[in-house]
Amino acid sequence: MSKSRFEAFSDGVMAIVITIMALNIPLPEDFTGKSIMRFAYTIMIFFVSFVVVGAQWTKHHWLFDACSEVSQKVIWRNILYLFFLTLLPLFTKWIMENPKEVAPAIAYDLVYLAVFFTFHLMHSCVMKESGIILGVRPRRRQIKWAGLFFMIIVLGTAAILALSFFFPTLSIIFFVALPVVSSLLNLWSEKEHRAIEKRKKNIARLSANL
Repeated sequence: MSKSRFEAFSDGVMAIVITIMALNIPLPEDFTGKSIMRFAYTIMIFFVSFVVVGAQWTKHHWLFDACSEVSQKVIWRNILYLFFLTLLPLFTKWIMENPKEVAPAIAYDLVYLAVFFTFHLMHSCVMKESGIILGVRPRRRQIKWAGLFFMIIVLGTAAILALSFFFPTLSIIFFVALPVVSSLLNLWSEKEHRAIEKRKKNIARLSANL
């Protein structure tokens, strides 16, 4: 499959995911302070999911930016990744409708972990097929970092889950904050890695011209 069709499909799915999340935001039934505060809370939850999906789109774009084509194996891993990503609107709505319940926040984090894990599977597949997919070099250090980062998220989720038995309200805040913080940190690490690679290429180019 050509990369353009592959990316167009993935971009379309992510755009639909964001649109559905926006349409799921319930409008306030009246203009009391309580209703306005609840509406502000749902906007905050939408913002969290918006950042998560936006971070996933950016990572997806970076991963396939240097590719000229994609294999069937990568395509099916991408479909699995998009499957879990499309579950985010459902669990985002669940949190919006049950702001004081811990279970929806836990379920949201589990879906986020599935999104992170399936992206890592797809990323590893692209790296291993670097001989088939032109322009991509294996990056073992980055793969190890992704695995370590996944374990940190899992341990963080487990710690917050234990906290929920004693401080349920506080744990909801941590559960909601965890995906957006981890998404931003992951983007930062990817950006730093790309900057290092760019500097190495510039140094190699200058050395070749000497």
